[in-house]
Amino acid sequence: MNNYLISTLLILILGAAGTAVANHAVSPNPEDWWRGSNGVMQYVAPDEATIPNTDLGNSIRYGKQILEETYKTLGPDSGLPYSYVNSRLSCTNCHMESGRAAYGQPWAVVWYKYGAGGQGPWSARSNQYLNMKNRIHDCTQRSMNGTRLPDDSYQLNSMIEYMKWLSTGMKVAYSSVNHGNNNIAAPVVAELTRAADPVRGKTVYEETCAFCHGVDGEGVWDESAKNYIYPAVWGPYSFNVGAGMYRLRTAVGFIKGNMPYGWTNATDTSHQLSNEDAWDSMAYVISKDRPAWSASLEDWQYYQPSNCAPNWTLKATQLDAGYESYYPRIKPDGTLTGDLSYPAKYSPEKHKYGPWRNPGEDMVAEMTAIKSSYDTYYAAANPKPVYPGCSPFEYHP
Repeated sequence: MNNYLISTLLILILGAAGTAVANHAVSPNPEDWWRGSNGVMQYVAPDEATIPNTDLGNSIRYGKQILEETYKTLGPDSGLPYSYVNSRLSCTNCHMESGRAAYGQPWAVVWYKYGAGGQGPWSARSNQYLNMKNRIHDCTQRSMNGTRLPDDSYQLNSMIEYMKWLSTGMKVAYSSVNHGNNNIAAPVVAELTRAADPVRGKTVYEETCAFCHGVDGEGVWDESAKNYIYPAVWGPYSFNVGAGMYRLRTAVGFIKGNMPYGWTNATDTSHQLSNEDAWDSMAYVISKDRPAWSASLEDWQYYQPSNCAPNWTLKATQLDAGYESYYPRIKPDGTLTGDLSYPAKYSPEKHKYGPWRNPGEDMVAEMTAIKSSYDTYYAAANPKPVYPGCSPFEYHP
């Protein structure tokens, strides 16, 4: 029997086992996952039967289709003039249950965070305000390893209309919803005091994750539907290194609340992975090859051109982004800087796997102190100074 046939049979066996796992539901009432600690229902997904038979309703339904069948509708076989995605993932591989899942980065919350206010929050990583369109651009470029859709495209605006429609099910004020780790009431996953271990994680992955995602991380692909039954978690058709899921702390919060798929949720500690298993298995996943992020050196640029704000000082919460740019950089005299011509103070492995908060080498505390120093520096000058050529900000411990 040749290696290809062995591999194919193994995928079929693992896929069948994964289906058995996925068909097991812990709670007969998933809506309970949306209840706050006070028992108040936070969200109930609107009924699709209420979508009107109008142009707006058609847009909402089409937006849902794109998000569920992203490669088919935006990829090379879509019939569009361009292929906007190179990954074969669908948006719903992470935004689970078509964006309704309480712990699967629900789109009702995404809408309130990025769309309802118009401008959206500032993203130091992307050097732009993330309104809904820019938030989706970030996903198509990073998670889908593709390119931006035109801002006025029917496809982009239909996705937004679907997310906006889902948001009508929010039962409490957005400000009262726990939005940790991009999930509603996301589980708190304590950081390890050691580096996450991809070698140990390989064993955890093979015992717990490979049933669905395959021993080689290739997932289970349905060629006729042009869609994943279980998504690839590494390799050429998975998310690139610029994606949020490539950040270990983001990914661990997601898998703690959702994986193994169909078997666990963030209210069910009996089926959750242990903290160590969650950290190590995801460390193994992000240790594997995947597409590069072509604009990696543009993330956390040295300054924001409009006011010379050194975005690298804002990277305190995203030190686990395991690719350039690694901040802080360090000069020979110990001065910390955002200037990429100097070497990184910490290794790429430490950025990627941690630990980030150990006594004596607390990277998060250090970056927080740098940000505080920067704020004090600018507060001392009112109005803010304008330096020729945008004079760089540096930190002297």
